[in-house]
Amino acid sequence: LTLHLAHATQPEKDIKLEVRPDADGKFSAPLPMFERSRWQVVAEDGARQWRLGATWIWPGQHGIELRADAPK
Repeated sequence: LTLHLAHATQPEKDIKLEVRPDADGKFSAPLPMFERSRWQVVAEDGARQWRLGATWIWPGQHGIELRADAPK
C-alpha cells in the first residue's frame, strides 16, 4: 500500500510511504513531525487499481481513517 501525503501549498514537502498491514490487517505508519497544514492523503494499492483519499488537518486531527464507501 502506498500512502501519499501532499502538503496544501508546498509540494516539496510531500511525503510518500510504503505501508504494510499488521497481524490484524490494519495499516499504520510512524510519521515524521509535520508542520501545521491541510494535507491531502491518498492511499492506493501497488497495482493502482483503487485509491482512497481524504483531507487531514494537522494538528487539529491527530489521526485519519480512510474507508471505502459501501457499494450501492
